[in-house]
Amino acid sequence: MIDSVKACYVANASRTSVTCNNEMRTGRGYEFFHNNPGTDWHGNSMTMNEKGFVMNYGLIGTQGSMASSLNNQWQVSSSASMGGTAWWAYTGTYPYQTHVIGSPNALSSKLYINGGTITYPSNNGSSIPSNDYTFLSLGAIKALNLTAAPYPSCISFAAATAMAGMDAFENIATNNVAYESATDQRGWMGQYTAWQSVICDSDLVDSSAVMGSFCNLAQGSRYAYLTGLENMLALGDMNGAAQVMATPPSAPQNNAYDNNTGAQITDNQGADNIVDRYLAFYSIYMNYTNGSMTAQDNAELKAIAMECPLKYGSVVYRARSLYTAVFDQLVAWNDDYCSDQLNGGNNGQRKGNTNGTDGSTAGQQYLLSPNPTDGNITLTQLVPDTKPVVAEIWNALGQSVYQSSLDFITGSAQINLNGMASGLYMIRLTDAKNTSYKIKFVVR
Repeated sequence: MIDSVKACYVANASRTSVTCNNEMRTGRGYEFFHNNPGTDWHGNSMTMNEKGFVMNYGLIGTQGSMASSLNNQWQVSSSASMGGTAWWAYTGTYPYQTHVIGSPNALSSKLYINGGTITYPSNNGSSIPSNDYTFLSLGAIKALNLTAAPYPSCISFAAATAMAGMDAFENIATNNVAYESATDQRGWMGQYTAWQSVICDSDLVDSSAVMGSFCNLAQGSRYAYLTGLENMLALGDMNGAAQVMATPPSAPQNNAYDNNTGAQITDNQGADNIVDRYLAFYSIYMNYTNGSMTAQDNAELKAIAMECPLKYGSVVYRARSLYTAVFDQLVAWNDDYCSDQLNGGNNGQRKGNTNGTDGSTAGQQYLLSPNPTDGNITLTQLVPDTKPVVAEIWNALGQSVYQSSLDFITGSAQINLNGMASGLYMIRLTDAKNTSYKIKFVVR
């Protein structure tokens, strides 16, 4: 398990209901980031998580009351074992049932709970001493009598109204969602998602005048432009996509608005940075599909993948997926640093993203293409490095069949393996720092 991998993540939302879930064997079971007023968190269970319940520079308000306790459960204690060994020994990190990162402290999100073995979190931690639930237990955790009435069972919540989702869409379409600042662009991200939803689900338009109006107003927005571009790429129309990308539209000068329904489009210049990243990603994706990625593409792909997804939206996740495909490396991107960007720190610029919990960055990688190959291969660096790199190739029998020094002055280098027998091979690249990178490839 990797600490930064989250099962349930709530950020800067209001009146969120997180109920009746079971998260197990992941880094963080339930994480609440920044201010989430009106949150309802009950009926959930946490099993073998490195951190079961996490407050990340956040608050959710008081959960439960003296008359009604929560029925969240920490199903397995930190001492539970697997095969005779404490389960957490496999992770290398001692687990916490609750964990508070930064401020405010646990008092901002009190928990009214029953005092049973699985309902009382006894193993608590925090990044700032004295901020956690254990230290503040007299005020932050209220242990009630076991006969105290719990929250309603999960069964009753299964009958929640089907219009709840519609209400959320209409709030987005009317720009009626409150964020922490006027410059917060999650309104744009929400409307982009709403647009993609209405064009895929006619029921949203047919059953809501607000959504019908929103659909009409957004026809000329960049939501429609980007969606059309995505559709071309999905259908493999690279020439059409290239033509569309050559003349991207500017942000509308004024937000379109419907007086009758309150629907309005928030596609303005404040979202230019988000749109620019989408276009950069699509350009990289097109080069990836035709095998012409450059060192600059590699660096830009990594840069987008390192961004804060709360600030730049789903394009960050798409870049991370492509990064995995290109470099065959699954990175646990750590987004805890997003708090600084959302608060205006670092001047909104990239701050960097770590892999795992040790603070190391996702560093140099090499792309080999094409694979399989007819014998002519191109190696491309993620991070430009002009120092010589030693290349060694072995066949499936472990026999060395090639050795040479390569220069990546242009960001890439070519190797000619014409005449090499068909089969599986492995290349090892060793740089000036004596760091090695291995890639398997097939010669046809």
